[in-house]
Amino acid sequence: MAAGPGESAGPWPVPPRPSASDTTGAGARAAGEFDFARPFQIDLGRAAVIAEVLRECGYASCTADTVTAELARPDDQRTVIGRFAASALARAGWRP
Repeated sequence: MAAGPGESAGPWPVPPRPSASDTTGAGARAAGEFDFARPFQIDLGRAAVIAEVLRECGYASCTADTVTAELARPDDQRTVIGRFAASALARAGWRP
């Protein structure tokens, strides 16, 4: 189903970008707080949502356990599943 006017085509909300008038640098600090390339853990609920999206995209055997195991690895050792999950969490503005 195609996204209508004003609707996002993706499953994740896009966080607002800092405005050009933001002279405090708060936007840059907030974006640099958490390194999604490092190993980290998320709760099973979020992992289940990501696994569901991945199953809809053709990764039929993806589970919440798979997602959490992938995120527990460093970025250079992650598969597509782990890189997608980390990217989705970063886009959604998730923080531990």
